[in-house]
Amino acid sequence: MTTDTTATTATTDAAATPGSFFRSADPGEGPGWLRLHLNESPYGPPAGTAEAVSEEADSHLPHYPDSEYTAVREALAAHFGVTPDMVLPGNGVDELVLLTSLTFLREPGARVALTESTFPGYAASAAAVGATVSTLPLRDRAVPVADLADALRDGADLAFVCNPLNPTGSVLGAEDVRQLLAAREESPGVLVLDEAYLDFAGPEHEHGLAAVRAGADALVLRTFSKAWGLASVRIGCLIGPPELVARCARTAGALPFRVSRPAQRAVLRAVAEPGHLERVRDQTARAREHLVKNLEAIGVPASPSHANFVMADVPGDSARVAARLASEHQVLVRDLSPLGLPGSLRITVGTPHQVERCVAALAAVLGVEPRAGAEVTLPQPPFQLLTEAQEAVLSAWLDDYISAPHPELGREDAVCPFVRPAIRAGALRKVRCHVGPDDGLSRMETLVHRAMDVFETTPPTTRNASLDSLIVVFDGLTRETWPLVDEVHGVMKDISVERGLMLGQMHPECEAPASRNPLFPVNRSPLPLIAVRRMAFHDILFLYHRPDWFAQYRKRFGHHYTAPSKVDPVFLQLFDLGALLAAGGSLV
Repeated sequence: MTTDTTATTATTDAAATPGSFFRSADPGEGPGWLRLHLNESPYGPPAGTAEAVSEEADSHLPHYPDSEYTAVREALAAHFGVTPDMVLPGNGVDELVLLTSLTFLREPGARVALTESTFPGYAASAAAVGATVSTLPLRDRAVPVADLADALRDGADLAFVCNPLNPTGSVLGAEDVRQLLAAREESPGVLVLDEAYLDFAGPEHEHGLAAVRAGADALVLRTFSKAWGLASVRIGCLIGPPELVARCARTAGALPFRVSRPAQRAVLRAVAEPGHLERVRDQTARAREHLVKNLEAIGVPASPSHANFVMADVPGDSARVAARLASEHQVLVRDLSPLGLPGSLRITVGTPHQVERCVAALAAVLGVEPRAGAEVTLPQPPFQLLTEAQEAVLSAWLDDYISAPHPELGREDAVCPFVRPAIRAGALRKVRCHVGPDDGLSRMETLVHRAMDVFETTPPTTRNASLDSLIVVFDGLTRETWPLVDEVHGVMKDISVERGLMLGQMHPECEAPASRNPLFPVNRSPLPLIAVRRMAFHDILFLYHRPDWFAQYRKRFGHHYTAPSKVDPVFLQLFDLGALLAAGGSLV
């Protein structure tokens, strides 16, 4: 259906709209909440970024950042294939939208053109400078390119184009971008292409940035909050012709320290890992397809999307559906009624397991079941119950070995003293997943990622959340491929520790030693498996020797060491060693 293209023109106080749009019914910060309402990345930042931010804060928290952003501009210029004078960093795209409004809408009677039903920050920024806002209805849930081009030719001083479009996920083609740029050449107005979500669409859709590289007179906005997983530190950038960038920079001069030192350090570390973006893009595309299929299976159509979200049409009151998802299932999604799209939800693409949890919750709220014959895995995650034989073998091992003392352990209590209480409390879960003969480390990484997601998004079983644990048995591994368990543990440990989780790798020939007896291979098990649990006080035994690991441990348990007389002397000694190494000291 093609919607009416009549523009709505008003000088309006839009400041309240973003606040209500971004406000959540529940902050979703506690355990068990699934945050699919702010288009955050479930994969986090590139490896080493969190450590770089922590190091910067530890070393330079009292110090102002570089107000010229010299290193950042050079790094971003290299990353985007432009020159440093074509880049202006900002405190997220939100600030850059405001800066462009302050720069190009300062004259009395200034006008801005944008689409209806999109990111409310455009209208709010225009309203903040007293500009007239012309909003153009979407065409088939996509940017009305011809109408925006006409608005530029008709004298709009500024035009914002969200690409991919938030909240539908539609993306502009090369001809669409050429049409907008041609209109820009025929008018004095400024065209801003907000490409906050283009990292998910891929390089083949970078028509705007390619045109700017070639000399087009337009501005492109990029963010590191989405695919790069840096939403909390707030950094984005404006890219364009040096003259336009310089004008925005002069406006920004009123706030010389807009981008913090930790944010600058984060982006420098992030762009040094370009492979991260490709991995996130691929994982998001697979999970997005999974989400759309699952939604269709319960009778909820979703618009085609090139971003890390989909717009889904639900029957009835979408605001009530979103509220019930939050209150009954701890699942947060975005109701689009405030954007003029009642009956629709915007759902962030999480991990495959998060997708399944969300759709299962939505099905429960709507009171529907998957259609017969639908090509969908709901509600079948990759994890299944153990076979009877596996259950018997693993239960005997847990009871006879893990929960019992061992003479070579180096201490008197059980190999793991927490397993028996966890079993008694019903807090130890056991599942299996298949690893085929042609699968390798990549498949194992995906499975462990999903296992951590399952663990984190499942509400604690008891009041003592430290007892919760998940054992994942890998079906299909042979003696030749058992070492994959050690490899995936090595790859994933940094990620798990940063998330406050601990992974234990075990298989029949595992050589991992006991913490108090390096000659005893304590992690041998009858089946190849990974165990997931929350970080605990005693984990100083495994985390003291790496400063980045120790930082995560100290953040959670450092307060216990303020009363040394109550701490196991071994733990106290290791904590002191960890602090020494973190400060740059040596054990030599």
